Amino acid sequence: MLKQNLLKKTRAIIASAQEMLIVTSFLITSRTIRNELVAAANRGVRIYVLTAAETALKLNQWVTLGPEKDRVRLHEQSLVELSKSCLVRSDPNWHAKYVIRDPHSQAEGIILSANINEESLIKSPELGILLEPTEI
Repeated sequence: MLKQNLLKKTRAIIASAQEMLIVTSFLITSRTIRNELVAAANRGVRIYVLTAAETALKLNQWVTLGPEKDRVRLHEQSLVELSKSCLVRSDPNWHAKYVIRDPHSQAEGIILSANINEESLIKSPELGILLEPTEI
């Protein structure tokens, strides 16, 4: 998949969910994706989020300046906002990144090498692999 399509495809999977979304990422800093997940929850989609919150938030104690500090702050904001409408869980060692929709019916998903943020999904040399329904 071409890298410029990663954000577009991830957003399309979220937008087309009817029953369930499973979203995992070390960090979730995308305001766009966060808002789309909240919108999906508001339309009745069950959303499960798995992230490495403890690890990322511990970074906040050590990082004082620059883009890393901003990423950690955005991740924290995302967790607060998503926890209002999604089931959010954390594993300090989690690093896998994927988005899966409706795994029991019209399954569609993508495995990403990028964390869920616009910069990684658009500008960085990241990969995305579309999953077949049988793989989901």
